[in-house]
Amino acid sequence: KIPFEVIYSLLHTVVFSFFIPTIINFIRLPLENSITAIFLGGSCSVLFYFFYGKIQEHGEYDNKFGKNLFLIGLISIVGALIPIIVSGRIVRVFLVYDRYTITSIIGVTFLLVGFLSFKFIYPLRKYAMVLLLFLSITSHLMNSFYRTDNWNKQKDLWWQLYWRAPNIEKNAMLIFDFPKISENIPFKDIINRVKWY
Repeated sequence: KIPFEVIYSLLHTVVFSFFIPTIINFIRLPLENSITAIFLGGSCSVLFYFFYGKIQEHGEYDNKFGKNLFLIGLISIVGALIPIIVSGRIVRVFLVYDRYTITSIIGVTFLLVGFLSFKFIYPLRKYAMVLLLFLSITSHLMNSFYRTDNWNKQKDLWWQLYWRAPNIEKNAMLIFDFPKISENIPFKDIINRVKWY
């Protein structure tokens, strides 16, 4: 069971984490935030495209360096995932950004750069690097937009409760029905969704 969970988590950490969260965030974010993230990601990728060409004029990566980097990255990722899996958890990126991928970030970087260095010839390597950079920047920006909007709504909610409901009884439980961020519902309507117990 554990080997299959390692492979499953490895795929989620290395492959799916680059495009699945971006697709999910594109659907649930307001359109202007998604367009901003795509524009900034595209702009940085274009700059990198020309900058990377300058780097390659000074020489190519050699195959041995790429293979060593790939192996270091693979060992680092598996080493970071095994304690998580042994403790009964697996990596999931289809619904949320999973915190269990944080320990593998450097390993994923080594693995991908190493793989591109010894498996891809120069023109393909350049386009693959640009695509990965675009997906990374866009994904992180979309995630930051989502977290910022969500945090602002939470702060507004507590501020409204503090001023409008100061006499909440001790040990009372509140259940909040937050709308999707993409709905852009006025905050006074969110307050009306609070259930008191």
